[in-house]
Amino acid sequence: MATYTTPIDDFDSNLPDGFLGTEVLRDHDRPPLGSFVFGPAFDGTCFILKDNLLYYCKPKQPEYWPALFFVEVSTPQFPLKTGLFYNQQPYVFSTNEIYYVAGTGDGAFLASPTQARTGAQSVFGAVSVDGWGIAHTGPDGIYRYANGQDKKITEDSLEPIFRGTTIQGLPGVSTMSSSWLVAFHNNLYF
Repeated sequence: MATYTTPIDDFDSNLPDGFLGTEVLRDHDRPPLGSFVFGPAFDGTCFILKDNLLYYCKPKQPEYWPALFFVEVSTPQFPLKTGLFYNQQPYVFSTNEIYYVAGTGDGAFLASPTQARTGAQSVFGAVSVDGWGIAHTGPDGIYRYANGQDKKITEDSLEPIFRGTTIQGLPGVSTMSSSWLVAFHNNLYF
């Protein structure tokens, strides 16, 4: 058996940078350590919530999170809890507000507060229901946000349980900070 080795030529390090190839991109940072991740949007953008900031990646490149790709959404006193898509548009929630996120990606996002009465009280406290709206937990019940209006949907029939009262074996709710909502087969589960 014969072994063939190629002799090593001298390495020429006197070439100009333009001849060496593509320059390494400087905006390929790692994702921030956030509390909630959602996406991708229609253009391939993913989002991370960290405190009161909304970070986003490069479109169709979820492994690249440039350090300047973020939007300050709420005040530091009200950190963001969760995010979702409704009618293919991203929304983010603090405990007291819903924010609509508009933009096209790649450095052009803007978050605007909506006319909601409350936000979401937990990470799983909001769910998007196609054709109906966004169901979200408030401090005193469950709300529906649709067409720019927020309405409390538990005000009539379920109001006492959100004050901590047990009714007909249905236990009262002591805290909304660990509550969750799930939409399944045209039903909303709490």
